[in-house]
Amino acid sequence: MNSTHLPLSSYKIVFFGSSSVMSYATLLPLLQRKIPIAAVVIPGIKPEDGISSDHIGGIPVKQPPKHDTVELLALEYNIPIVYIQRLDDLESYSQISKYEPHFIWMACFPYILPEKIWQLAKIASINLHPSLLPKYRGPNPVFWQLKSGEPHMGITLHLINNLVDGGDIVLQKDLVMKNGIRDRAINSIIGEQGAKLFIEILRLHQKKTLETKPQDPAIASYMGSPNAEDFELHTTWSAQHAFNFMRGTEDWKMPYTVHIGGKCLRLDSAIAYSPAGAMEEDYRVDGGLVFVRFAQGVLQAYSREV
Repeated sequence: MNSTHLPLSSYKIVFFGSSSVMSYATLLPLLQRKIPIAAVVIPGIKPEDGISSDHIGGIPVKQPPKHDTVELLALEYNIPIVYIQRLDDLESYSQISKYEPHFIWMACFPYILPEKIWQLAKIASINLHPSLLPKYRGPNPVFWQLKSGEPHMGITLHLINNLVDGGDIVLQKDLVMKNGIRDRAINSIIGEQGAKLFIEILRLHQKKTLETKPQDPAIASYMGSPNAEDFELHTTWSAQHAFNFMRGTEDWKMPYTVHIGGKCLRLDSAIAYSPAGAMEEDYRVDGGLVFVRFAQGVLQAYSREV
């Protein structure tokens, strides 16, 4: 990491994000704290100026992006937006390089940065990863932490290199999530806490006390994107585990299956759980509600197929 010393206001930071909640929640605190963002890079095609299906008095009106996006934030704060379709072409490199970034800061950007891009940063290119690396590398770490029933999650800010989520660790933080927290809230917390850590990185760099450490490959794990079978619940879990997994992944809009009593039940959404609850039967159906006995406790869920 380059040790160039600069006052905070002199940093030039290029933020790579997406339309996700996590990207928005990461960028907003930086702008509120007046952290200097030179440009915002997002995937997509630049909207044509003045083109819209809506008209006021016969004059086309350009519509703003949907609420809670980094695109909207950039427009509100008058920050240049770089729309990217391909990162490996000369045009993308040229658009980003003109900002001469000291830091490239990435949060929920959907593409792997090629070396020629991440090397543009004069000090460092850093990614926010929502797990305690080197565990849960890959594109959907929140899903897999919920699936594994981790008692708490975490975030890692790491240097970007040619390894997927494998760069040196800059800062990490443990995060304890409430029972039943949903995906949007999880990603908001991750983004907000990631922003705080990035600001801390800037402060440590100014003090010349910023250090990094390599990841331990012996404990590394990589998880790919989940498929339909990965939404299966297991009765060896606790009811709390099943409840938290369903609540935290419900935005995927996938049915949850559980094999119990010789039958495969399909559940749509978790309603509640009783950690000390007990039933003599494996499961009970009451209208559209299903009560399922787990190793510890009882889950109450809604199903359209019972």
